[in-house]
Amino acid sequence: MLRFLYACAFLAASILSVGAATAPKYIFLFIGDGMAEPQRQMAEAFALKSGYGRLAMNDMPHKVLTATRSANSAVTDSAAAATAIACGVKTRNSSLGVDPDGNRLTSVAEVAKARGMKVAVMTTVTILHATPGGFYAHRSSRSDEYGIGLDLIASGFDFFAGGGFSRRTRDKKHALYRGDIIDLAKESGYEVATRPEQFCSFVPGGKALYVPGSFSYSIDIAPGDRAPTLSALVAKAVELLDGEKGFFIMCEGGEIDHAGHANDAATSVHDMLEFDRSVKVAKDFLEKHPDETLILVTGDHETGGLSLDTAAEGTDIAYLGLQRRSAGRYSSHVQRRIRKAGGRLTLKDLERDLAENFGFVFPGAKKPEKGLFVTLTEDDMKKLETTLERDAALVRARMAETTDYMAKRRYEFALAAKSILNRHAGVKWKTAGHTALPTLTTAIGACSDIVRTMKDNTEISIRLKELIAPFRYAACRRMPQSPCVEIAL
Repeated sequence: MLRFLYACAFLAASILSVGAATAPKYIFLFIGDGMAEPQRQMAEAFALKSGYGRLAMNDMPHKVLTATRSANSAVTDSAAAATAIACGVKTRNSSLGVDPDGNRLTSVAEVAKARGMKVAVMTTVTILHATPGGFYAHRSSRSDEYGIGLDLIASGFDFFAGGGFSRRTRDKKHALYRGDIIDLAKESGYEVATRPEQFCSFVPGGKALYVPGSFSYSIDIAPGDRAPTLSALVAKAVELLDGEKGFFIMCEGGEIDHAGHANDAATSVHDMLEFDRSVKVAKDFLEKHPDETLILVTGDHETGGLSLDTAAEGTDIAYLGLQRRSAGRYSSHVQRRIRKAGGRLTLKDLERDLAENFGFVFPGAKKPEKGLFVTLTEDDMKKLETTLERDAALVRARMAETTDYMAKRRYEFALAAKSILNRHAGVKWKTAGHTALPTLTTAIGACSDIVRTMKDNTEISIRLKELIAPFRYAACRRMPQSPCVEIAL
């Protein structure tokens, strides 16, 4: 009995000590999907070379490495990682907002909403994707797009923005169409926008959902494109949510992960810079509300096994600036050129094209008088010629509707081109998947010192819940042997 009384007294003192600190009124949580310390190092090295300057996400006073393993694997997927960051509990890969036994968890966004704060969730991939879903969905499978869509609407969060829903989800039972989700959202009081001009018309006071067909990689956005960028989404969220009780904003740079899976370094750094511009929007807000604003930046896992070898002779991260399109977009461009040429295209036909998109100079050709360029070696030429002919064969098979296309439909020419540029930039990749590398978590603003002792991604949610609702959640950092306990008071 005496031990029990001591435990109660200790718990009460812990809760009161947390509650004594003024909780931030405004909380920004930025998650770079697939972004660990190597991605930050690469992006900053490129940013300094290109004149962008130091990354805002790296220029923060508190930094810590954060472990990412899931409940059933040393290498997490985005669903389990998002659940850990959002809910503070490890779960199995593919699960969203539920524990390993399928029990529903409470996310920090839901805690913020219950406390009267306004909540926004945004991403550059589909809004039904794993990372945003970890903050509002409760499903045993990230593939349950029907259920995730219903959970999005049921959350009642104030602002959602991300890529649109697939025309038909992977859930064969419900076969939910894109229009069904939009109709259900409208019936639940959401103002829905699918075009940029509609997005610009959002005004404070209601619930808003922005779901264009898709977002492009930053490197593929054409000058004058009216589609809002990730930083514009954050600025709009601040405009819509700012109010007496504050807000919680989760912003994901989702395409960083996709570029990592493609081992496309140039595309990755461009999306990293746009992600960082989003952080700058939050830091500008922090300057106006220094005592009320907390900004956290983290990653859910590392993608690609990235490493840098920029000290090697002849390498320079600035070479990544020569690439003008993502490898995927350039591959589609080359396929169109092959079709236009009747299924036959030579490397010589692409000489000017490769110079414009990758800064390549053919052996013996006239070199630019200034600036960086890549003089192709004989081995480079052979690799490009071989992969171009493979791609052309696939296009011909597709034009003829033969089974060869279905048997080996992997286009390799653009991959070969970006790999040559990666080599000159000193960028190396070990895998096309996720790794177990820890991520880097940084923080600035009110109560930002909460990250100093973090060792695991679950602690992000735990610490934030303690700040938002100190009398509901136990002070877990004072009881390292216990899980975060929700207390009914």
